[in-house]
Order: sequence, then C-alpha cells, then structure tokens
Amino acid sequence: MTTQKIDLDVLPKDEEAIAGYETILTAWKKLFAALDEGRSLSVAEVETTISSAKDAMFGRENVFFDALLDDLSSSSSDLRHAKLTAGLNKILMDRQGFKVSKEGGGLG
Repeated sequence: MTTQKIDLDVLPKDEEAIAGYETILTAWKKLFAALDEGRSLSVAEVETTISSAKDAMFGRENVFFDALLDDLSSSSSDLRHAKLTAGLNKILMDRQGFKVSKEGGGLG
C-alpha cells in the first residue's frame, strides 16, 4: 500500500474548493497547535475560531459542522476542542479531494 503525504498548506487543485480554504486552514492550525502543545483554549477562543471558519464553509460543510456542534453540545470543553479540530480537518481533506462516505464519518 502506498502512503500519500498530504500538505494541507497547498491550495486544493479544484478551483471551486479554494474559496475560504485559507480561513478554515488558519482556524484548524490554531486549534491543532493548542492541542499539539497540550494547551487548552478558552471556550471563547474556540467559539471565535470556529465562527470564522464557519463563515468560510460551503452549505454541506455547514450542515456537517452544525451536526457536529449539536453532538458536542454537552461535551467537556477539551473534548469539544479536539472533535471540532478533527471536524475542520475532515473539511480540509474533503476540499483536497479525499472523499469519505457519510457512514464512515465523512461529509457525505
């Protein structure tokens, strides 16, 4: 099996996927960096970061992310932070052309 390295800093090849990509990438990097460094962001920081990313999402991405937000409404702030980071990663991967079925946790 061949492993492919994915550089999320590279804009997607599909021109339609480029709109808002850098905004979502910036939000993902901020959330990921905090997790990677073992830091917790405040609820307000996470909300502000997510809000800017949501403004850059397409319709089906917003539907996916809103469902994720609903699922995490009663979760601890650290778990919510981690799952929202993973959700942004899925959106970035989807925009890069890596499609995962909805049943497997993708955007559908």
